[in-house]
Amino acid sequence: MPDSEFFELTTNRLRLEPFADHHSKGVFALWSNAEVCRYSGEAHDWAGRPIALPARSSLDSDKILDFFMRRAAEGSGVRWAVISKQTDRLIGAVGFNAITPTAELAYHFHPDHWGSGYATEACSVVVAWCRSKRPDAAIEAFVEAENPASIRLIRRLGFEKTTTLRDGAQRYVKTERHEIMSQNPNEDDEERLLSGEAWRDFCDRLKATGEAILQDGFPTAPGDRAEGFRWLTRLVSHATQLEVEAGDRQFPCFIRYETPHNQWGGPNPDNTYFRANLNPSCDYRVWGNVKDVRQAIFSLNEGEMQLGEYGVFSERSLDQFEVDEQGMLEIWITREEHSGNWMPSDPKGRLLTIRIFQSDWVNDAAHPFHIERIGAEGIARPPLTAEYMTRALDRSARWIEKTGAFWNQYTNAGWNRATPNQIAPAKPAPGGADNILYGSCFFELREDQAMVIECDPPDAEYWGWTIHTMAWLESGDFADRQTSLSGHQVHLDSDGVMRIVLSQRDPGVANWIDLTGRERGLLVYRWVWSKDNPMPTSTIMALDQVRAAMPADHPIIDDGARRKSLSRRREAAWNRYL
Repeated sequence: MPDSEFFELTTNRLRLEPFADHHSKGVFALWSNAEVCRYSGEAHDWAGRPIALPARSSLDSDKILDFFMRRAAEGSGVRWAVISKQTDRLIGAVGFNAITPTAELAYHFHPDHWGSGYATEACSVVVAWCRSKRPDAAIEAFVEAENPASIRLIRRLGFEKTTTLRDGAQRYVKTERHEIMSQNPNEDDEERLLSGEAWRDFCDRLKATGEAILQDGFPTAPGDRAEGFRWLTRLVSHATQLEVEAGDRQFPCFIRYETPHNQWGGPNPDNTYFRANLNPSCDYRVWGNVKDVRQAIFSLNEGEMQLGEYGVFSERSLDQFEVDEQGMLEIWITREEHSGNWMPSDPKGRLLTIRIFQSDWVNDAAHPFHIERIGAEGIARPPLTAEYMTRALDRSARWIEKTGAFWNQYTNAGWNRATPNQIAPAKPAPGGADNILYGSCFFELREDQAMVIECDPPDAEYWGWTIHTMAWLESGDFADRQTSLSGHQVHLDSDGVMRIVLSQRDPGVANWIDLTGRERGLLVYRWVWSKDNPMPTSTIMALDQVRAAMPADHPIIDDGARRKSLSRRREAAWNRYL
């Protein structure tokens, strides 16, 4: 791991610094303490020679310091000196013995600071750091069975015991499985909430995610950074709504997401999204009115792309279901086959997602849906407990951490693979619906440039175009600005071809997609339930040449007409979400 990736981290009370020579005194105070060394295992210098513990002098402890610094320099391991902001003194050490396919978490704190939550605070932020830098690394820890305080700590961090080694040490792994992580109660869940520890952990993990936005690899322009922190507030809003308010899988409810004020993961502005948490061992009834609904997709998912949960176990479109004369739809999600509209459950299916397509923002309906566990009809949800709240905060923090790191890496990796301004053909996306084809183009356009895209319309039930931001993968301010066009909104020229124009400034044509002042970003087009797959072509030209490049019958949109169009767009958008 290069030195450039190893930087100072902070929490509410702590500063985590890469080890340096000036930490010598603090390192001796730490490793000369018998209680610190009790569960430390053997220590070796850089040459592999054993170091006596507890350290007898700074000559011994400086060998430990030298080892940490050398490993960081060569990129084979990372350790931070944990500094108290209040006293500016070293109180512990935290980091990873190695980061390969597996990252082994290690931590040591002076007994004077035990029981103060410092270990949880420091470990949370370095685990979040590891997730942002090495999202595929398995994080593990080895804890002695005789060290109950450390076992409680590691379980609070979301680790699960896997094996006991011959020497008695227990191996714990930070699980990313939704069915384990913070779903089953731990014996100290109540105490964690009552003491405030669960809330402090949540805040520390949230802060660590925010600190990551300030690091290398994320956008640094003032506007981008402002969007980043706004995006983080949106993640908090969604995660807590999903896991706190709607996290009881015995008493589920649908929540809306991917609205203009709650975006992540590249939402389609022409969709209204609902989701509900499910327990695979339960059966459910789902119902709603679908009168005037154009089309919808109902998917039983393992989880989410950014969590590494790609499974789609059952999927139906609206036209595959029977609907009564009043427009009422009733669906059964059960383990055993059920009469009527049946979607089989799956042991890994824990998230029900509904996408309602609204190509016509004015006339296409998107009515609410309802869900109830079979056997719980008319039964009130149990009162909130401390145990439930602890686990819900843990799940929320995990979702925020993973989401905060994933989409920036995703878009950066896509940019590095792509040729700017070259359109890629449409194809299904991993973890997405089977009947949606996604095409893309990473654009790079100066203020005086435009991209003109020509394409035959697909033979599809729905199709549309939208831009997404780098790093946050939002769809722009799609309620107030024309950052997207649906098949219903696109103008087709007399030759039957659609001509889409991407630019930072308004070129005065009908099919303008507003880049909102961005030079770089991602354009995505979607063909849904399509019988063909037309391939768009693109041309880069000067912005002042765009009108001349359009056919003679292509509408010219002046400032007054644009303002009227955007006013109607805004009203139609908020009628969908309010």
